[in-house]
Amino acid sequence: MPGLNPSKLLYRGDLIEDGDGLRIVGTWRIPTFNFQLDGKRFKMPLTTGTWSARSLD
Repeated sequence: MPGLNPSKLLYRGDLIEDGDGLRIVGTWRIPTFNFQLDGKRFKMPLTTGTWSARSLD
């Protein structure tokens, strides 16, 4: 989308060892930002979520 420039994606994760191997469990966050599209102004709200990954070895 032209004109869409979110500030930045912030993420963190913790390495956890469990009985099945290693996992990373974390959170991500995109801060509130404003953007313009087709002459209209928009405000993107704070967005957060969780993520996880498991080792393949």
